[in-house]
Amino acid sequence: MPKPKPPVPRPLTPDPCPLPYIAAPLRPLAEPLEALHVDARNARKHDERNLKSIVASLKEFGQVKPIVVNADGTIEAGNGTYEAARRLGWTHLAAVRVQHDPAAARGYALADNRTAELADWDDAMLQALLAEVQEDSPQLYDDLLLAELRGAGDEGRGAGDGKGKVMPDFSVVVQCADQADQRRFVRQMKKENRACRMLTLSPSEAG
Repeated sequence: MPKPKPPVPRPLTPDPCPLPYIAAPLRPLAEPLEALHVDARNARKHDERNLKSIVASLKEFGQVKPIVVNADGTIEAGNGTYEAARRLGWTHLAAVRVQHDPAAARGYALADNRTAELADWDDAMLQALLAEVQEDSPQLYDDLLLAELRGAGDEGRGAGDGKGKVMPDFSVVVQCADQADQRRFVRQMKKENRACRMLTLSPSEAG
């Protein structure tokens, strides 16, 4: 009587990629959202428009850079990303843990936001990139409110009259109550087809 053949092992079906929304090199840094919490003293406010744009970015690209968290789980950089991740139903975020004392934590949180504010646009490059993104990814262009950056440079400043003569620049500086008020004012000016750009000064610069 022939011996029965041993059963052929069934190939293992690979498990789906865990945390597919986090870039592969960052997955070892993944932490559950329950272990993290926003900074109650975060000076950077994330209004609805801002959070929607962060959500759109995360949906399009996933998490490609970690947030920064101190030893007790307080987020020093990435509070908006955390809030957007919760809206998306994510369970984890990649986080770098740092050992900052309270003074360093305060300083780093402000530095992370302020250094980005102090950067300026290369206007010609910005307009070229905006046109390309609008053509390649119109939904992303809308979701990130990129239309607001069209003409964000100094158009109209020292504009020519078509005959080689530089025309004078008549400008008005308007003091806004806060950043949200500033953005509302810029949107209104753009609706009226007026050249307008946002400028944020420190108290010492404002005089």
